Amino acid sequence: ALGSVIFLSVVWLLDVHLRSYETFAHDLDVCWGFLLRGDGVDPAPVWLSEFGTEELDLYWHHMMRYFRENEVDFAYWSINGEKTPGRREAYGILDQDSLALQRPHQVHMLQ
Repeated sequence: ALGSVIFLSVVWLLDVHLRSYETFAHDLDVCWGFLLRGDGVDPAPVWLSEFGTEELDLYWHHMMRYFRENEVDFAYWSINGEKTPGRREAYGILDQDSLALQRPHQVHMLQ
């Protein structure tokens, strides 16, 4: 839980001050990326839980690059296409019918 709070705080700060991928990656490394490589500690698995976005913006591209370069495991939020019956889930992978993809390009990037 503490790790999630720290990560969310860093994401907020990055969103406000986002410049380059290098800055983004450095800030994640300082918070938890060092655990993946064992920089000063024994290496540990890291699972990024429930991230998502409606926009394929700079944040999204930086996250995808960081995941690839550091082999980060994750859970995307969310798969369902409905927030509540009849109400679209903006971050959803699936469309409201739960059959079609809402954002095929985004799914491709997650693979």
